[in-house]
Amino acid sequence: MFSAIFFFNNYMSFNKFSIILSRCYLFNTIIFLVGDFGIGKTFFSKGFLGNILDYNYNISSSSFSKVNVFFLNDVCFYHSDFYDFISFEDAYSKLSTCLDEKKKFLLVEWGEKLLQKIMPDLCVYIYVYTFSSRIIIIKSKHIDVLKLFL
Repeated sequence: MFSAIFFFNNYMSFNKFSIILSRCYLFNTIIFLVGDFGIGKTFFSKGFLGNILDYNYNISSSSFSKVNVFFLNDVCFYHSDFYDFISFEDAYSKLSTCLDEKKKFLLVEWGEKLLQKIMPDLCVYIYVYTFSSRIIIIKSKHIDVLKLFL
């Protein structure tokens, strides 16, 4: 996997980053968001999915439903949050039907719980630097994604 590190000193630049990154992926993509509770995974998801879906959907935390499904043309977009899942088996069983879709896009918060079975196309690690700043480490199977930011 290829890696890159980014620093964002405010929420606006962090949001712009998620929007730019969203332009790289269309379908058959799996993205894991990894980071502590309250770090900005859902904030990232709102910018990322909102840009792809033209903000026609209310992108919110999927903590209570576990998987939110959105449709654009013939592509299914799955936004999931596995914070509450204790075991890998529980999380994987929730996503197994999504993985069978022909045209899909999966954005998984707390995706580290699935790393033993599923290798994502992109893994976004989010860390706090200060209250409003973040350090992001991206690991991708595809170098082209990282070239966007060079």
